[in-house]
Amino acid sequence: MNYIRVFASKNCSHCQKLKQSLSKTDIKIVYVDAMDKNNSMLCDKYNVEKLPHVQFVDKNKNEIVKEFFGVWDDSTLSKILKLIDKF
Repeated sequence: MNYIRVFASKNCSHCQKLKQSLSKTDIKIVYVDAMDKNNSMLCDKYNVEKLPHVQFVDKNKNEIVKEFFGVWDDSTLSKILKLIDKF
């Protein structure tokens, strides 16, 4: 099954809004606390600079097929949710 990897922070209001929206979907979501020092190597590996940072991951190929990052408006969030339905 494909999944979504979300780099976020507990203190980021945009991250929390995204988390609420994604919780209503059926796809597997892996959350990574980007502010936790234990995750710094993973954040470096995927060049996480802006939060939230969302990656659509094809599990079979173990590759990222789509990414979104930074602050979003409602239309961008809507695009992400539509992509989830197709993913």
